[in-house]
Amino acid sequence: MEAKEITANEVNENAASAAVNTNIPETLNQQQALQVLVDAARVAQGKGIFTLDDAELVNKAIRAFLPPSGPVPSQA
Repeated sequence: MEAKEITANEVNENAASAAVNTNIPETLNQQQALQVLVDAARVAQGKGIFTLDDAELVNKAIRAFLPPSGPVPSQA
């Protein structure tokens, strides 16, 4: 059997994955669960998992949970 050459990037990904898996809490509140989903979507997008249309939909879904970033109304 031939030995597969492992890149430094693969080692880092495997180490990060192992570190994440060891800290899984028993339960999540809604805010924590939402943050996990947002982070997962960002990781997937960073790896090019989504099509352009999928990425747009995920981005809109994430923005639905963010506070508005428009101008702050003046108090007169």
